[in-house]
Amino acid sequence: CNDPVIHFKVVSARQDMTGEQPKFDLSGMPFTRWQMFKLALKERWPLLKTVPDASIRLLYKGVELRNSGVVDDYNMQGGTVDAPIELQYLIIDSGIQDATLSSLTTVDEVPNVGLYVDAQVMCTHQLKLRVKEAREAFGLGIKPKLSDEGTGATYMLMNKTGRETVAVFKPKDEEAFAPNNPREFQGKEHTQCLRQGVLSTTQAAREVAAHLLDHKGFADVPMTTLVHAKHPNFCNPKGRDGVEKIV
Repeated sequence: CNDPVIHFKVVSARQDMTGEQPKFDLSGMPFTRWQMFKLALKERWPLLKTVPDASIRLLYKGVELRNSGVVDDYNMQGGTVDAPIELQYLIIDSGIQDATLSSLTTVDEVPNVGLYVDAQVMCTHQLKLRVKEAREAFGLGIKPKLSDEGTGATYMLMNKTGRETVAVFKPKDEEAFAPNNPREFQGKEHTQCLRQGVLSTTQAAREVAAHLLDHKGFADVPMTTLVHAKHPNFCNPKGRDGVEKIV
């Protein structure tokens, strides 16, 4: 076989964790399935032995790498020993209580609840502090509140007192004409939205891009970043009490 060996550096997708998170050097072939990389992670990290594959995510530049896919499905740059391709791992609902996976708050101890900043998107220190406040409130049982207005879902995230809104969360799968819209404006992903040329589930990325392009606050775009969150109060698929959402 003349196919080259492709080298990867696999790091944690979590930016809000205490302590040094494990990093792994893995390698595979163009035809290697991503599920095999998950098995390799389990072999290298004993804490993952009992974690099902469905609770392990592998990401490349924010895109999830599906179990059935192979390395050659993606146009990845690099892959040599000197310039390995960087992937990220994410553990969902693991139940691991080891210090390497403990959060800054007690939120990880609460079932079906989570909130953290995406590692691929820039986030100001001030906004990270707001995310931390909202996460602490989740851990104390303070629920996100769906706004009364709008065609898409906008949730008010409160602080620990439950009296002050510190951020708003707009899940992309609850946008107008997205699959889990809570206001009966439901549709398939990437279908025509209310605005010409804007497709459902893409508005979250557009808002993040608008903030990143607003250099020196010229257009006064509110601080915006991409986060992953889950909570039973979100509009989750039927039969599921809390699934991870992105905004």
